[in-house]
Amino acid sequence: MIQPLVDHPGHLFIREHGPFRNEDDIVSYADFLRTMAGLTDQPPIDLTQIHQRFGIPAPLLAPLQDQQGLLFDSETGIMLIKEDDPITRQRFTNAHELMEMVCEAHKVLPNRPQLPSWLEGKVKERLCDRGAATLLMPLSSFSPLVRHTGVSLAACSHLAKKYGTSFMATLSRMTQYGPGAHIVVVWRYAHKPSQHCLLPSDVQPSLFGSQVEIGPPKKLRVWWSKRSNLLTDSFVPYHKSVNEESLIQAVFDAGGDQTGVEYVEIGAIQGECVIEARRVTVGTELCVVSLLHLPQDDNCQGRNKSYGHSVL
Repeated sequence: MIQPLVDHPGHLFIREHGPFRNEDDIVSYADFLRTMAGLTDQPPIDLTQIHQRFGIPAPLLAPLQDQQGLLFDSETGIMLIKEDDPITRQRFTNAHELMEMVCEAHKVLPNRPQLPSWLEGKVKERLCDRGAATLLMPLSSFSPLVRHTGVSLAACSHLAKKYGTSFMATLSRMTQYGPGAHIVVVWRYAHKPSQHCLLPSDVQPSLFGSQVEIGPPKKLRVWWSKRSNLLTDSFVPYHKSVNEESLIQAVFDAGGDQTGVEYVEIGAIQGECVIEARRVTVGTELCVVSLLHLPQDDNCQGRNKSYGHSVL
């Protein structure tokens, strides 16, 4: 029988620093894990050393469906990780489950007050993702490197290799905390939510025995986005479709990387943006990740317009 952890990291943190007062305390917890394990902020962060310091069993690889990881038992530290995910994705999942351990520790506090809403549900999941990114890519070492390399897809590939993190996780953090004004937008083929009622079935057999699509065709649409922390008025509407003549559509069709200048309208932001785009696979989805350098960014200064149409 597996015994509860003697040095449970969540319980230790709460004993030394008290319960979380706000969401920013997840950063302090990530720093706590590295410090207690004798790690610095220099990449790559060795998660095995954290497991050994607290006596946490190594994660078990399992054929999980519809999720990347699972904290099976917080008190014993048993966690499962999706066996067919790339190593970099498994590392992020491992870090996420380490964050879950401190969230679970708050639930068993004696005489605890009501659990804050940000320690439950989807908000907690986003908080654990933030903590995982902080653990694997500490800003104390990450930010100086990004200031040196600048924000670009090529620089992201370099830093992802250096930190042992996925391209998408690295690009998200680089965009948030790097210099300049940028937005990452990930595009995939999908219907608008309002079109779902027009789809009685995904496919229907034709008179000739082949499968044909029913209803309106899918378009390349916004799946999710991430913006620089400095931007406050740059909301990207979900499910917005891309212009079929855009660079983004061209990259989806042809693959590879492309860079160009296009006119973009995103809420209050209007103007020519330098756009870098790359076709990637996220999970099982074939997508395009686009990095938009907004008009106020240095990368957009002195560029000539190469496309006349609007992307967003």
